[in-house]
Amino acid sequence: MYALAAAESEAWLLLFPDAFPLHRPAWRVPAQWRGRDTGRRSKPKEDLEAEFRQPPFRESDGPETVEKAPDQGMLTAPCGTNRSYTDFIADLAAWQVPGRRH
Repeated sequence: MYALAAAESEAWLLLFPDAFPLHRPAWRVPAQWRGRDTGRRSKPKEDLEAEFRQPPFRESDGPETVEKAPDQGMLTAPCGTNRSYTDFIADLAAWQVPGRRH
């Protein structure tokens, strides 16, 4: 079971900057934020709130934003790094699925 702090969820969202305009067309992640270690942002939620004002970013936008990413193939190629995200993906890959042979 995983528990994810809210601030970390926004840091994970920043790994997929092209998902934001899929949810809110006016939202564009600044170029200087792309390709970075998103886990090093001290306040990713506040950064998003300051950047996305029209309409304003809310916590509920996170799931709605990432919901659109798989259809575009975005979750397989993060733009940047984040150790907790990488660890999570590695743990998922190691889980055994009943009925699946290794």
